[in-house]
Amino acid sequence: MEELDQEHRRDPEVLALPLSRGTVPALANLVAAFEQSLVNMTSRLRHLAETAEEKDTELLDLRETIDFLKKKNSEAQAVIQGALNASETTPKAFPSSSLLLLRLLRGAHSFSSTYSSRLHILSLVFTSLL
Repeated sequence: MEELDQEHRRDPEVLALPLSRGTVPALANLVAAFEQSLVNMTSRLRHLAETAEEKDTELLDLRETIDFLKKKNSEAQAVIQGALNASETTPKAFPSSSLLLLRLLRGAHSFSSTYSSRLHILSLVFTSLL
């Protein structure tokens, strides 16, 4: 501290600020603006840190979901491959399950069409009787 006093005595402009009546409020406003800027930057940094944590959590959840879906996909492919391999080893005297399903669906469609047309004829007969 003594060194500063000695420096100030030798060169009075070292620590001297031009403090007129208008300068003090201007400096106070400048300091207040700087403090507000620091508060705003601190708030923004906190927000960015929170957002980054949220994004990291979301990314981790997405990675877990992707891993789960990959596992399920592998399991499904194994089941499909097993079914395909089983159908290849099925004796040719028996139709494959897909052929049976196709025949069943055609039969159901045929039954449905016949049933629908019979209902239509019956409704026409009943309406003509009324």
